[in-house]
Amino acid sequence: MEEPKNKFTESEMIVGGFAFLGVDAVCLALDLTGVGIALTPFLQGAATFFVEWWVKSKSGSWGALDLKRVAKYLANAIPFFPTVLFIFIVSAFIHNHPEKLRVFEKAAAGKGGGTAKAAGGV
Repeated sequence: MEEPKNKFTESEMIVGGFAFLGVDAVCLALDLTGVGIALTPFLQGAATFFVEWWVKSKSGSWGALDLKRVAKYLANAIPFFPTVLFIFIVSAFIHNHPEKLRVFEKAAAGKGGGTAKAAGGV
């Protein structure tokens, strides 16, 4: 039996969204000055670690050090894009709705048959 998860509430998502949007705004300002290339990946990396810690504190999991987790940190190198806000929104959604993630995993693995049916294939 799966243990119940402590889901993100709407107020936590709003406050967290504005906080991480603030981090992204500071990083955008640093990017515009030219020093951002050296500083913003570290600032956004720390914020991404905080997102993961927050999900873990809500009865989530750290997850394995797999390609998805590494991609989250590498996405912080993209200038002029609110990556931390995007990572927070996606992480909170997946944490609150794990059943929807399973549907996407089945479709990606080809077990759902959705892509073959849509393409008119076998």
